[in-house]
Amino acid sequence: MTQLACRYALVRFMPHSDTEEFVNIGIVVACPQTGFFGFRLEARKHKRITDFFVGLSPETYTSAVLVMASELHRVKEQLDHRTGEDVATRTRSTFDNVTHAREAMVKFSKARVILADSPEVELERLFSHYVDQTPDAVT
Repeated sequence: MTQLACRYALVRFMPHSDTEEFVNIGIVVACPQTGFFGFRLEARKHKRITDFFVGLSPETYTSAVLVMASELHRVKEQLDHRTGEDVATRTRSTFDNVTHAREAMVKFSKARVILADSPEVELERLFSHYVDQTPDAVT
């Protein structure tokens, strides 16, 4: 099977930007060759986050994640119905626009590239490794 070049960024929760401390809470993956754009966010398991950021209410975290999820769903929907330029250009520019630096509690890492047989499977593998921190997720 031909491997596809996928771009991905870690989604980070950083409620106190002055300390630059963060917790990985999700992954965004784009594959310009196929037009795939997907993401996965951890919205339910907030104990690790609220334990790390002492005094942070679960509602603050949940609210921030739901806002980001809503934005990513909206962007994916627009990408799926956007016409004009070729699929690779659309996917690449959408990924760049989504993951740009921002002043918010939810931020993105610098984009990274990985070769994958399936962007969908790679999204789950990356989520397991960086967010769930499942042992042996990365081989």
